[in-house]
Amino acid sequence: MQLRSGRRLVYPPPKQQGGDHRRRSQQISEDRISSLPEDLLLEILVRLRSVADAVCGGAVSRGWRDLWTELPELIFWSAHPLSVQSMLARITRPSLDLVNIYLWSDWGDNDYEDWDVQISLLLCGAARLLPEKFIITIDIHQTGCVVDLPCFERTSFLSLHMRAISIILPQYGEFTALKSLHLELCCIHLCTLLRLCPSLRILNIRNCSDLRHAGTVIVHSPSLEEFSLEISNHDICCIDIVAPVLKEVTLEAYIDISLTLSFLAPMVKKLRWGYDYGYVFVGFDQIWRLMSITERELDEFHVVSMSIMTTTRNGVLDAEWSIGQVIAHLPVAAFSILELDLKTEEHTFGPMMLRLLRIQPTMQRLKVVLARNKVRVPCPVNCPCEHPINWRSEDVSLANLEVVEIHGLQGEDDEVDFLKIILRCATVLQRLTMTISDGVSPSNNGYEKICSIMKEYPDVECHMMASGSEGILYP
Repeated sequence: MQLRSGRRLVYPPPKQQGGDHRRRSQQISEDRISSLPEDLLLEILVRLRSVADAVCGGAVSRGWRDLWTELPELIFWSAHPLSVQSMLARITRPSLDLVNIYLWSDWGDNDYEDWDVQISLLLCGAARLLPEKFIITIDIHQTGCVVDLPCFERTSFLSLHMRAISIILPQYGEFTALKSLHLELCCIHLCTLLRLCPSLRILNIRNCSDLRHAGTVIVHSPSLEEFSLEISNHDICCIDIVAPVLKEVTLEAYIDISLTLSFLAPMVKKLRWGYDYGYVFVGFDQIWRLMSITERELDEFHVVSMSIMTTTRNGVLDAEWSIGQVIAHLPVAAFSILELDLKTEEHTFGPMMLRLLRIQPTMQRLKVVLARNKVRVPCPVNCPCEHPINWRSEDVSLANLEVVEIHGLQGEDDEVDFLKIILRCATVLQRLTMTISDGVSPSNNGYEKICSIMKEYPDVECHMMASGSEGILYP
């Protein structure tokens, strides 16, 4: 083809097909992933969060084929303990940062009759790797499974979540490096285990039982600093804690009628202690029942919170415990703040409240949350809630009470009478804050009575607010 300039357009010669093919072959054969530093490759595999996925990564590159055996963290998800054990046997590292194993079995699967043997072997294989952290979660649906726990001599963090599995402790050796121990849904002889942990600092127990003493929790440790206990699957009948350097305690448990408590921990700074009385009847004046009680530290104050409701059995509550026995089972019997959640139905709460206030005359703050029926039904004649009849004229020692909060007022006569007692007996009262329920208007007769009472005590800072509103109705 000739151009206008007279020059001819010459097409370039065709490319040699063989050379281009060789260049593409060289590019294909070049394994750029394998040329990455091994530390970077290990970082990539660690982020997979699964040994199985890391093994599959061997298909990406020849350099990845056995690289998973060098991982510092191993995480297994499997239904076969022996398969995990066989993979652990291939590890050649002198120690590991983490071994995390999750095992499960299917319902009706008959292949796991020897799970106890398989799990025992698996635990031995894991201990051989000297992990700094070892976590095992076993979710099986069998009973009577017993496994042997070896010594994890260099493990500082140990978590055993073994549903309905009994754990046999090692006869020799100690968990010398163990500082944090977490037990859940397993059966173990706790007292013996703690003797094998001379450096333990943190202990968390959730729904475990003692192999030798059912319903007991015995924690004796000279090094323990933080302790958490949550038992909701059975009743606790004995709590025995001796920990001279213990600083933080959290306890939530269902209580047995035969509960005994021994608590020796003079260094505790943070405390949260809760009992649930779902199966123990703690009664006040025949119709009031204590459902739960908690004890905690709040700044420089010691707080006790109670949930109380009216409940009857054939008209009268058959109480098994008194409120005095309940207070005796708290680790610290003296408290400065009392918080009450009262479900009063139609009953008068004043007499019961006076008995509670007499328990702790040094109390500084009181908070009451009332839950009452919006439509008040009169109590029957001679209802126990009104005894003693002269409760409105009684006095109670409140020489230290400085702050009172009452929420859920409806302007009923018994509420007005109770406020009179508080203002009359709390000689150093500084502030009284009240919240009235929805539907109670300032034109309510009870509301007017409350305002009239507050005017009689000008030295007390009084406020009344509507429920769910920040607006102040009084003053």
